[in-house]
Amino acid sequence: MGNTASGAAFCTAAQRYSYASLRLERVEWRGPGLVMVKYRVLSEGFPLVRPGQFILFWVPGLEAIPLSPLYSDEETMVFLVKERGETTRSIVKEPPRFAGAIGPQGRPAEPRGERIAVIAGGVGVASALPVARQASLEGSETLLIYGARSAAELAPIESYAGGSRIIYATEDGSKGLKGTVLDALDGLGVSGFASIYAAGPNPMLCALYKWAQRLGVLDKLFLAPERIIRCGMGFCGKCNIPGTELLLCRDGAYLAAPSLTRWVEKGCPVD
Repeated sequence: MGNTASGAAFCTAAQRYSYASLRLERVEWRGPGLVMVKYRVLSEGFPLVRPGQFILFWVPGLEAIPLSPLYSDEETMVFLVKERGETTRSIVKEPPRFAGAIGPQGRPAEPRGERIAVIAGGVGVASALPVARQASLEGSETLLIYGARSAAELAPIESYAGGSRIIYATEDGSKGLKGTVLDALDGLGVSGFASIYAAGPNPMLCALYKWAQRLGVLDKLFLAPERIIRCGMGFCGKCNIPGTELLLCRDGAYLAAPSLTRWVEKGCPVD
């Protein structure tokens, strides 16, 4: 696979995917083990990546990894990457000048209602922010709760948030409310929210599930579990959600909380 001047498409048994070449425009921000980068889409006709979808980001000489664009349009994609393995370590240290995008993959999220809450823990904001922005653009009153351990780990997302209201939460109290995103959500009440979307570490999602179950609002909650994705196309089964027949790359990223009961009972494992 190499960089090309025009888009290419190929089929799987389930869905048609496209390939695009990307060129680095700039590094927008750096944090501890984190980088936020903006890429230019060089290939024409690459489909718009909708909220809840992701692409396989191919780093020449390494591998293709699943990434949800923090922001995307017909010409650009912005990614927030956290160092977790060899490929992400390479991106954080020195983002590749050229890269590839395969996709879009996954099912688009479709938030509906007068008031929408979106919960983002750490780099989960890359998946959560597009949902909040889309809901806001469609006329919903949208609240985004974005949390991390400290202010140093909070990416500058304000310019990509649309009309969403942002509440920050840090465990050390260095920005916004002191505590977790669940602490922040707990103080708001949930009766007025038509739906709640959440992306972040699996322990956070487990806690949100139990919180919603206790309050009787599980049917309003949609979660984006963290799973290891290999092929990204529904072939290998690596991203199966334990206790279910769901594949994250095919059925996610956001899944209705009631469908994840067995996964939560297993402790919300990553792998």
